Amino acid sequence: LDSEYEFENDFYKMHLTAKVLIKKYKFYEAIELLTQIEDAKNKFYNAPMLFGVYTDLELAYKQLGDFEKAYRYSTKRISLLNAFTT
Repeated sequence: LDSEYEFENDFYKMHLTAKVLIKKYKFYEAIELLTQIEDAKNKFYNAPMLFGVYTDLELAYKQLGDFEKAYRYSTKRISLLNAFTT
């Protein structure tokens, strides 16, 4: 991750910012950004990036002890992974 890189795509910028927030243990702020990306997936669908978003959401929720939401995003991530292989 190059947090200094200036992405032109706003969704990439948001995802990178969320990753930086996760590293700083600011999970709630990261979740807010990541869910904004997920909500906008109809405008900008990028399967590999969405896979990363689901992975990061799963991690953030695990760190917060919200295992129900972590499981939800784990399931979405695995479902997307299965779609890659078919």
